[in-house]
Amino acid sequence: MPLFALDDQQLERLMDAAAMLPAHQRDSFVRSVAGRVADIPNFGIAEIECAIQFVLSHYGIAGGADSFTRSNKFTQLAKGVFREQNHTQR
Repeated sequence: MPLFALDDQQLERLMDAAAMLPAHQRDSFVRSVAGRVADIPNFGIAEIECAIQFVLSHYGIAGGADSFTRSNKFTQLAKGVFREQNHTQR
């Protein structure tokens, strides 16, 4: 397999997705995702997410890119905890 590098955002997405699997399956998951993008000359976040979704589906996990992004989880949590409140003073 040719060498390739991931930027911080791509690596974060890959690690978040790998965390959805049992520890003993993570290495083969990461290798499978790497194999899907290794031959693409200039891949971006969209290609990584597509590869992640494809490989996750083979592990029986379905979902869009939002299901494995840490930032989305924190955003949803923040919306629940820090809701805007309208305070009117009388």
